[in-house]
Amino acid sequence: MLDTVGCGRWVDQAPAAIAAGLLDLLRDPAEAVAMGRRGHELAVREFGAPAVAARWTAVYREAISIQGTRG
Repeated sequence: MLDTVGCGRWVDQAPAAIAAGLLDLLRDPAEAVAMGRRGHELAVREFGAPAVAARWTAVYREAISIQGTRG
C-alpha cells in the first residue's frame, strides 16, 4: 500500500538511510503534507469504522451461510 498510495517511503533500516529519507521530506514540505493527507485517507478508507464493519459483516454472513448448509 505504501508505494501504490504514495503515503510513505521505504528506506533501509540504517541510521544514514533513515536520516536521508527524513531530509528528503524536510526539503519538500508540500510533498510531506500531501503524503500525510494520502496516508490519512488510506487509514480512514481501509481501517475506519464503516470499512471494518463491512468486513466483519461479510465474515458473519459467510459463517452463517456455511452453518446453514450443515444443519
